[in-house]
Amino acid sequence: MGVEVLLGTPSARVIENSNLFTLAVTSRDPQTAYDILQSLIKNYPVVSEYVIGKTQLNMIDYPEFPSLPYNSTQHLKTAGVGGAIGFALGLVIVLLHALMRNTVRKETDITEKLQTNCLGSIPLVIPKGNQKDVDLSIQNSKVGTPFKESFRGLALQTVRMMEDKKVLLITATDDKEGNSTVAKNLADALTEQGKQVVLVDSSTQNPEQISQAKEEADYVLIDAPACQALAQIVPWAEQAEAILYVIRQDYT
Repeated sequence: MGVEVLLGTPSARVIENSNLFTLAVTSRDPQTAYDILQSLIKNYPVVSEYVIGKTQLNMIDYPEFPSLPYNSTQHLKTAGVGGAIGFALGLVIVLLHALMRNTVRKETDITEKLQTNCLGSIPLVIPKGNQKDVDLSIQNSKVGTPFKESFRGLALQTVRMMEDKKVLLITATDDKEGNSTVAKNLADALTEQGKQVVLVDSSTQNPEQISQAKEEADYVLIDAPACQALAQIVPWAEQAEAILYVIRQDYT
C-alpha cells in the first residue's frame, strides 16, 4: 500500500467446519479501512502460497465502502442506560442513608434508644395555600383540632408526671425541633385546666427568678436553650425539677 504505518486493524474469522472465512478491517477512517481490505484480498493468495501452497480465493460477498461506523454512538440509548444506572445508584444511596440514620422515627424509638417515656406526640402542621407563617398556637382558630388536642393530652400527662414538682425545663437537642412551640402551648393547655403557670423565656430572663416564680404559680415552665448550647442550658437545668425533652421526628 506504500505506507510505513498501517492505520487499521485487519482480522480474519474462520467459519467452523467449513473452508469459509471472513476478512475484516477496523479503522477510524472508512476509506483507509476499505483500501486495506482490498489490499488483503489482493495479496492473500500470494501470502498463503508460502504457508499452505497455491490457493484460490472465491468471493461470496464483495466489500462495500462503509457509510456509517458499525459501532456508532447511540445517544438516546446511552442516555437511557446512564439514567437507569444513575437512578439505581441513587436509590441505593438513599436506602443506605435511611438505614444508617440513627434518628427517632416512632414513639417506641424513644424508649428503645433513649430509655425514657414518651408523654405524647404533636402532629405536623402544614400551612395551606399562601399561609407561610402560621401561628402554631392552640389559641389560634385556624390551627386544626388534632394539634390542639395533642397539647391538652400532653398537659394531662405533664400534671401526672410532675406530682409534687413545680419547675419543668423544656429543651431539645437542636434549636429547630420546636421546644419553644411546645413550651408556649403547654403553658396555654395547663392554663385551660385552671393551673397558674409562669412561662420563663431563658433568652430574656435569668435563672435566679425561678425561686420567686415558684411561690406565685402552680407550674414554672422554662423555655430553655437546646442542649447543643451546653454552657447556656446548665444554669437553667440546675433550677429544674423535671425535664421535658422535645424530639422532632427523624431530624436529629
